[in-house]
Amino acid sequence: MIGLHGGFGLLTFLPQSWLYMIGLILLECIGLSYLLDKRWFDLDAAISAALANIVSALVGAIVSMLLTGGFVLVIWFPWTLYDHILGEGMGMAMAIITILAFLLTLSLETWINYSRLGKVFSKKEILRSTLIINLISYFVGACLLLSYG
Repeated sequence: MIGLHGGFGLLTFLPQSWLYMIGLILLECIGLSYLLDKRWFDLDAAISAALANIVSALVGAIVSMLLTGGFVLVIWFPWTLYDHILGEGMGMAMAIITILAFLLTLSLETWINYSRLGKVFSKKEILRSTLIINLISYFVGACLLLSYG
């Protein structure tokens, strides 16, 4: 069994981390609703965004643990990857991993959103909305995490 290593893996289980994750999921639920339907809350879009984020988080945790030998979610939070695994002089690797993690997240969430909402909205609308809200949530999330530490 792969163990949970590293400082950030333990932080995942603290209440502040759960509030952070719930806040970002709510942001994506509201944002996807608005971008797709021009309403602040659309139940189908919100459920789709929540499900997509949960699946993405689970895949992110599993991929991170497989790629790093047990570190939880460090692929999605690259400064932890830098501190715990890569070390000095690995900025380019960190940038590549961050981009790949974002693309994996975007692919998973777009696929889930399209499978749930594809009968109501076009593929282009779903891809555009998923991309925009993920860029916003990544930016907000990074600002919150960097300001906390």
